[in-house]
Amino acid sequence: MVEPFFYGSIVQLVVGTVLFAVTGYAITLAALGDKTGAVEKIVFTLCFGFFLPVIAIFALNYLIGIQMNAVIVAIIYAITAAAAFGLHWHKGPLLTLR
Repeated sequence: MVEPFFYGSIVQLVVGTVLFAVTGYAITLAALGDKTGAVEKIVFTLCFGFFLPVIAIFALNYLIGIQMNAVIVAIIYAITAAAAFGLHWHKGPLLTLR
């Protein structure tokens, strides 16, 4: 029998990993567009997926005082991904590498 805490942590790990990757990829598309190479997309996905949502989480926690838990962090990642996809589809890339 699987304990509920162990099952919940596996679900949080899978959902968190998917949200991390989708958010990083969405920010990469919004910032750089489709003209980057595969290695650049992977590197920027990891960097943007970690850096920008963490800044938002820090600002909400430190400046506004919102208490963070797993659900709030997942919501912040989902909102960041949705905003980045919307920005990419509406405006195109914000930066160019060349």
